[in-house]
Amino acid sequence: RFEQADLSVSRGAEIDRGGLDVEVVTPKKFRVKDGAKKPVTKKLTALTTRDVLQELDIELGKHDKVAPKPKKQLSDGGKVTVTRINVAKKQVEGETIDNDMVERTDDSMYEDEEEVVREGRDGLRNATYRVRTVNGEVVNRTLVDTEVTRKPVDRVVKVGTKERPEPEPESDPAPAANY
Repeated sequence: RFEQADLSVSRGAEIDRGGLDVEVVTPKKFRVKDGAKKPVTKKLTALTTRDVLQELDIELGKHDKVAPKPKKQLSDGGKVTVTRINVAKKQVEGETIDNDMVERTDDSMYEDEEEVVREGRDGLRNATYRVRTVNGEVVNRTLVDTEVTRKPVDRVVKVGTKERPEPEPESDPAPAANY
């Protein structure tokens, strides 16, 4: 009646007058998605999510999640999804720090004029990030430590504030005398 059912009792198990409880686990189809891999459908003799993972030799990492929960009993056609989560530190050396621009007003220059007093220079830093990936894709990147190796130098620009005088209107030339 239960085709391919696995029945197993420990050899050391004692059978008392109340009898023996036996769990019959029949093969069922499960759809399993492991991280970024393509989903697979397998016929397995498994009762719980944990059993499915064990039969397929799928090990969970420290941060990984599985749905449904490992102890959840599954029925035929059940779905098991493993979400691979990785948290790691990444060090980046020589990351650029943008320089700023400082404007200084100058009333001896016209409004539409500007002059670079000092060119800026970008700074450099070594940075450490905590990077969280879900199924191989970065979902969060948090800066946890920095060390400035070269400070940025601001770009300084003088900007004119003086209004340009209005151009004098050109006078119409006197009409030429017709003789």
